Amino acid sequence: MPSNIYLPQAGETVTEGRIQAWLKQEGDNVKEDEIICEVMTSKLAIEVKSPATGTLFRIFAPVDETVEVGKVIAVIQHEGESLDHDEVDKTPGRHKSATEKKAKKESVEERSEAPSKESLPQSDMSKKGTKEVFASPVARKIAEENKIDLGDVTGTGPRGRITKEDVLEFVSKKQDSGQAAQDLLSKSLTSSREQSVTVAKMAGIRKIIAERMRESVSLKPHICFETRPGVDEILRIRKEMSELHDKKVSVNSMIMYFYVLMIRKFPMLNAHVVGEEIRQFSQVNLGMAVARPEGLIVPVLKNACSMSLLELDEQARHFSQKARDNKLSMDDLTGGTVTVSNLGMFGVRNFNAIINPPEITILAVSGIEDQCELCADGRVVSNKHIGLNLCVDHSAVDGDIGASAVMYLKQLIENPYMSIFEK
Repeated sequence: MPSNIYLPQAGETVTEGRIQAWLKQEGDNVKEDEIICEVMTSKLAIEVKSPATGTLFRIFAPVDETVEVGKVIAVIQHEGESLDHDEVDKTPGRHKSATEKKAKKESVEERSEAPSKESLPQSDMSKKGTKEVFASPVARKIAEENKIDLGDVTGTGPRGRITKEDVLEFVSKKQDSGQAAQDLLSKSLTSSREQSVTVAKMAGIRKIIAERMRESVSLKPHICFETRPGVDEILRIRKEMSELHDKKVSVNSMIMYFYVLMIRKFPMLNAHVVGEEIRQFSQVNLGMAVARPEGLIVPVLKNACSMSLLELDEQARHFSQKARDNKLSMDDLTGGTVTVSNLGMFGVRNFNAIINPPEITILAVSGIEDQCELCADGRVVSNKHIGLNLCVDHSAVDGDIGASAVMYLKQLIENPYMSIFEK
């Protein structure tokens, strides 16, 4: 009995993956646990291993095809086993490619068309002069797309009826003719007068990110709360800590530390929306957005609420390096309950981040800037401020909760010693 290869589960929120590459082809020998396929999910790229030793008999999911988790993507033939292609194609739960579905649909359309003139619908007939032209709907559609007069096509179907194959053959011959060359020259001259355009197909992790962001924006009504707390005090503490521990703690880690304290104060923000359920968590698992050339990825600092500032900073550095080296595991990327995204290093003054589904909260951190302030005694002083935007899912959280939370975060940053009483 052959062995099926399934698209594996890669996290509880992952429902599908895109075939990125087949390392083995049909007819190749494979060994058990040998990597034969690479799949890109919404989290990261995963490797699919062969469940048995044998021959890769059939591949159901071609490269760049999106496949549901649990679907059969290939079949392994064991040594000494004889398989029938038609029987293998009937494998329960197998993936059916887009090309296969399209071919089946066209085949059904062709079979559903009657062979005789008497039974042909009126829309299947046309005239050129006194000559009636009979053509299938598929043939008619292809002819329209290629601007072909069906009267010039010779039909090979019953009663001279024009089929899809007749039109495709006519198109092929036309492309080889001098007229096709003239058309190509005309298009070339027109294009040379226009601005050149480079077209790149959206694929891989970029396509998955796009799909998830569209999903978030369409399903989650975002409401964002902006504040600009002063950071002079935490910068002073940061300097003292760096000298004391001979280690420079990042400003981002300090912001994340106070962000976690804010979440502990407002636990209703530490939740997921799944269907019509709001699932609130007791443990804060902090997702940290990391930019890479391949695309954004979000490693998760598990149980961040139990970490000291130094521990959190160490974990943040560790995961950032793993992300850049593409060494994150699936466990490193799952279980997040809230997320932080920092673009301050790019000089961004303000931005709204998109919530990472199924979470309901994300903090956008911008750059530090000098800002003049008017004191009560009339003096004008210059202090450093940082831009923060707290974005929440308004379907799960009311505006007053988000506003109160972001103002509490501002208080913690401007008065960091408050954290002594909040741990």
